[in-house]
Amino acid sequence: MCNKTGHIAKNCVAKTINHSLSVRQVGENSEEGNSYLKKEKLNNFDPVQALIDTGSSCCLLKTSVAQKLKLKPEPTVNEIYSFGNQKMPALASIGRIKADIEVDNVKAENISIYVVPVDV
Repeated sequence: MCNKTGHIAKNCVAKTINHSLSVRQVGENSEEGNSYLKKEKLNNFDPVQALIDTGSSCCLLKTSVAQKLKLKPEPTVNEIYSFGNQKMPALASIGRIKADIEVDNVKAENISIYVVPVDV
């Protein structure tokens, strides 16, 4: 956008919007460093690898990690939707825990975390 005074964004002829999409694969075997893969502490336990998703509306934890950290989820089923589809849930949680989360020395307390199957 040109950001000139008096110009209406939707009518501006100088706007340059790039509608192309890009997808970036993340994972431990990625050749490039990934700033969204972080070591995270739950309730001050040893760090576990976490994927930071700034657009997510909830936190998810695999059952295998919950078991490793000896966390006991309260049974609860919560439908979880993926991006782009609000009609059919992508999965359902098995339970929920409340935990303190610490990433990069920033701590959030009493966060609801949904426990999901290992293959998620």
